[in-house]
Amino acid sequence: MSSIIPLLILIPLAAGMSLLTAGRRAKDLVPLGVCASVVTLVLSILLVNQVGRVTALPSDIAGVSPRVVFAPEAFRFKLPISSGNYPIEWQWQFGADGISALMVLLTGLVGCITIVLATRQIQRALPHYIGLMLVTIAMLMGVFLAMDLVSFYVFFEAVLIPLVLLIHGWGNGEEPGPASKKFLLFTLAGSIPMVIGLIALAMSPVKELESLSRPSTISLSELSQYAAESLVASSSSTVSTQSTWILFLLMLGFGIKLAILPLHTWLPTTYVAAHPNTTALIASVVAKLGLYGIIRLVIPLVP
Repeated sequence: MSSIIPLLILIPLAAGMSLLTAGRRAKDLVPLGVCASVVTLVLSILLVNQVGRVTALPSDIAGVSPRVVFAPEAFRFKLPISSGNYPIEWQWQFGADGISALMVLLTGLVGCITIVLATRQIQRALPHYIGLMLVTIAMLMGVFLAMDLVSFYVFFEAVLIPLVLLIHGWGNGEEPGPASKKFLLFTLAGSIPMVIGLIALAMSPVKELESLSRPSTISLSELSQYAAESLVASSSSTVSTQSTWILFLLMLGFGIKLAILPLHTWLPTTYVAAHPNTTALIASVVAKLGLYGIIRLVIPLVP
């Protein structure tokens, strides 16, 4: 179990919240925020190195297969919903494979650069700006490291909160208020079909595997393995209507975040209205969340 994974989320989150709640002492904590971004970058490099040193996984493992995992047994719950005749278990799971480790490294690198540049470019309420940037980085780390549906969705949507405040509060003089509202409305519109698709995905019974009496789960690695085995066990090549709707709902939600045509109109206004530092983080990392969700959830879980 890797101790680097929780630190990648907790260190920027703790530093960011300290800056946001310090009051008059916030200016004295600006070096703390810069140090937190540097430490986060160093930890992301260590995580990539840790993932690279893990031996190759067996070839029969399909779908999501994290090489480095953080899954404390104390955080295991039974959700009040069931799939078929089995209650759905939720264990708080975080992990990293080659794809997520590189996205963590990108987040750490861009986050560190933008925060260092902010100390020279941001004149108004610098501590609050750095604090919101650190919270955004922490939420992004949570998205890329989450290995269960609940954690993924919570961090995926939590990224929206500090970003809206950054766009609205430190705009570039091109109507940041309307741009932040448009970004908020588009993102919320995408979250509704996505959460419906995730709930349907968690509750859909795996009919081909019911004879194995496997407990239902929302773990990405187990769901992807079940989906692969279900696809092999199925005697029909016809795609079910339920799978089609789940695919449509997830692609709609991720498509808005990815800004695909015609769901892209929030992107140019946001880029123009936001501060260049904020735009750099949105363009390099946040705009990739939709594609990451497609690679991480849609392809392995809805084959």
